[in-house]
Amino acid sequence: MKVKTFASVFVFVLIFSLAAPTSLVFSSTNNLPRSDENIISGISSSTDYEDYLASFNSNEKSSESLTPITIDVMHYSSAANVEPVGNFLGRSGLLTKDNSTVEYEITAPHAGLYTMYIEYSSTEQGSSDPERALLINGSVPYNTAGDLSFPRLWKSKTEIKQDPRGNDIRPFQITYPQWQTLFMRDARGFNMKPLEFYLNEGKNTIALHALREEMIIGSLTLQAPEPYPAYDQALKSWQQQGYTPSDAKIQFIEGESAIATNDPTLYPISDRSSPKVSPYRGSKIAINAIGGNNWKKSNQQISWTVHIDEAGLYQLALKGKQNLSPGRISYRRLLIDGKVPFSEVEVIPFKYSTKWKNYLFGDDHGDPFWFGLEPGEHTITLEPVLGGLGEIVHQIEESVASLNDAYRQIIAITGSTPDAYRDYALDEYLPGIMVVFERESKMLSKLSQSLSALTGSRSSESALIKNSSAQLESFVRKPETIAKRLSSFKSNLAGMATLILTLGEQPLTIDYIMAGRLEGEMPKAEANIFERMSHEVRIFVSSFFEDYDAIGTVSTEQQDSIDLWMVTGRDQAQVVKQMIEQSFTPQTGISVNLKLVQSGNLLPSVLSGINPDVAIQVGMADPVNYAMRGALMDLSKFKDFDEVKGRFLDSAVVPYQLADGVYGLPETQSFLLMFYRRDILESLGIAPPQTWDEMVHVLSVLQENNLEIGLPFSNVETSGYGTLNGGMETFMTFLLQKGGALYRDGGRVSNLDSEVAIKAFDQWSSFYSNYKIPLVFDFANRFRLGEMPLAIQDYTAYNMLSVFAPEIKGLWGFTVVPGTKQADGSTNRAVPFVGTSSIMFKKDNDHPEESWEFLKWWTSANVQELYGREMENLQGAAARYPTANVEALSRLPWTTSEYKVIRTQMDEVVGTPEVPGGYFTPRHIDNAFRSTVMTQPPKSPRDAILDYIKYINEELEIKQREFVNRK
Repeated sequence: MKVKTFASVFVFVLIFSLAAPTSLVFSSTNNLPRSDENIISGISSSTDYEDYLASFNSNEKSSESLTPITIDVMHYSSAANVEPVGNFLGRSGLLTKDNSTVEYEITAPHAGLYTMYIEYSSTEQGSSDPERALLINGSVPYNTAGDLSFPRLWKSKTEIKQDPRGNDIRPFQITYPQWQTLFMRDARGFNMKPLEFYLNEGKNTIALHALREEMIIGSLTLQAPEPYPAYDQALKSWQQQGYTPSDAKIQFIEGESAIATNDPTLYPISDRSSPKVSPYRGSKIAINAIGGNNWKKSNQQISWTVHIDEAGLYQLALKGKQNLSPGRISYRRLLIDGKVPFSEVEVIPFKYSTKWKNYLFGDDHGDPFWFGLEPGEHTITLEPVLGGLGEIVHQIEESVASLNDAYRQIIAITGSTPDAYRDYALDEYLPGIMVVFERESKMLSKLSQSLSALTGSRSSESALIKNSSAQLESFVRKPETIAKRLSSFKSNLAGMATLILTLGEQPLTIDYIMAGRLEGEMPKAEANIFERMSHEVRIFVSSFFEDYDAIGTVSTEQQDSIDLWMVTGRDQAQVVKQMIEQSFTPQTGISVNLKLVQSGNLLPSVLSGINPDVAIQVGMADPVNYAMRGALMDLSKFKDFDEVKGRFLDSAVVPYQLADGVYGLPETQSFLLMFYRRDILESLGIAPPQTWDEMVHVLSVLQENNLEIGLPFSNVETSGYGTLNGGMETFMTFLLQKGGALYRDGGRVSNLDSEVAIKAFDQWSSFYSNYKIPLVFDFANRFRLGEMPLAIQDYTAYNMLSVFAPEIKGLWGFTVVPGTKQADGSTNRAVPFVGTSSIMFKKDNDHPEESWEFLKWWTSANVQELYGREMENLQGAAARYPTANVEALSRLPWTTSEYKVIRTQMDEVVGTPEVPGGYFTPRHIDNAFRSTVMTQPPKSPRDAILDYIKYINEELEIKQREFVNRK
């Protein structure tokens, strides 16, 4: 009882202190560039689409009297960053540039809910899908309207070709402009119908604000929602036109021959699982399918062309395989010539199966559908849809948002690691969360049942939802157990957040499409036992002769040849090989023998006398390590080196310098930015801090609410960035912002005994010793849950969050790191960087000029841009490339506001020199840090760093004698 009484008093005082207005409120209108500038300026809405529709009564929703409204896009009432286009692909339009706004005044004859159709085309600029926010009468009506996507079209750049070994090569995907007509729709696919917007009778304004990329608008039309006709109605219409079942020969349209997609990751793929896959090439790799795990997101379209010789009724089918979502159903929507022919093909199910199957489009009874087609070319399009899953996934997302908010309220009282033996009386002090728990428990129970009914079985996904429901119900019955089960609650929350992603995935692989009279005429989809045995034997035997892991020689006909080693992954190597084949070798006449090696094998090979001419994507510490052993060419000796060096910031070259030479060219350059949860900071009345002093104040406000900040720290033993491993990025940030440096006397002596270095070390360690911020944390999960609404992370963390945390899209942003005020009043925001480089070896290199030509080609803006785009096309936005080439970076698909942040921080980057013996520096800084923060009794920061500096200087002296003084 005493514990509960004490806790009650504690909680009362805490809640009172939190309810009081904080005296620390930073203005959100500071001069920091931020990635969410559009959101900050009000181009967003927290209203849910379903709530928006529910706010109108039946009379307001009635669409019977609505007449279409056509907007002349050239007659706008106001605009910024737009430009009329007289003749673009045969017609005029309005070019709306990145960060543009165009507004139209329209008159609606009747009030009601309208849908909006847009005719648009992307341009040749950029590679991301254009995104727009739609404003009705000055504001975004609901959240979905604030993030509308207008997909580009993509196609294979070339026909499928073969390498010297006879294996098919995946063609690059290129974007191309083309007029498209699209209804405004939910970018995430929760709602399959066209989005609806309420217009008042009389005057209204409609505005489109560009969030990403430019596009040309041809026309805008508002009209009443139009339901798709039923199959019986569509068939009757075709029959009235005289269409009869066709006897034409069955057409087979290969999946890999798709004429267009709206996502660059939908490239043709290889499948060797069956000898029945078309085309089949036995022991050779054949590009013979499309889709697979890349074709799983809503609204991803793949289109094929079918040629019809005579008008009539045709049946459609596909040979496919849905083997990537066990226990679940994938859905597709069918469009013919851009339109859904009837409602029954709006949601076509494909059940899980490990085998190839023929899917004849038909009704639930197995009767095939007939489609009326006129003579000529027709486009068949399939796109993933969520079907009945859409509402389930949306409700899970809503539930996760509510429970996340409840979780943050709880940890504001208990902390993230509460005392299991204390009764926090949460039901008394947070009665609102008990209402939330009861409501969400019932909701999740229904969702679990709905999911099981939809899939036909009780899956692990429905079990997780049901378990979460049961846990919430037990919280209501036994609120005193909430604190001790908080960790389990957090795990369930993270699991359901991940479920939003997995349930939304709709994978499907297609071998070919069929058109004609198909009943009883389709070839078998799977091989018989004898065909399978023959296939397996052939594959087994060929494994002794075919080297599927070899990257190979790009050309065997050229006289000049260089050896190139790569130390990253197979996907990267294949992309580089294709780029060399299509660009470098044809331009220069130099062939390249490309080999993929493990990064740990490069140094032993070099020391044993085996090395390539050129190696790319090597670690930041490697160039100096090789150079001081005399293994590398000094690139600064080439006559046009200064011109090549100008592609990068000066800071990017610093780690690759030794004495007066430069031994590597920068490839990547990534650095720290500050990530923040906009919604949480705004609820606390604070903004992202501009200085470290402000960071301390923000930290105090967050810790009053039992929230945390994150600073990067990793284990020195597992980090591979040379000098910048362990927590060195954070320490170096403090050191550089104070004007300090790691070394003096040209890298011969450590500078850590300087007063400025000691102060930087003290500042760094104090965040852990005084403020107890976590050393190790799961940034993605803690950020998405809101436990850590502010963190300093490498800017590539953006890629991970944008892909794996869609439920918080629009609720977070990133900006430059906090800085240190200088004597002149300016703010120093210096940060270090980590990166990779390209190097040229000296031993046995008979073609230094050819090697230099390759390095110049590889680090050029066009090639770095192409490589970055191809990797993103191949692996998605999570693989966005942090190129060091300044011009190439500006061309990658960042929004204007995102690029502004990255470029601003990039200009503040300071290079960290790599010196002989420098590997001892992070090791002993880490030792000093541990003796200050993790050891009892702790040492003072000054004593700790001074204790270890002698070991650093000893190693520096040894390596200087070994590698430098002997030269």
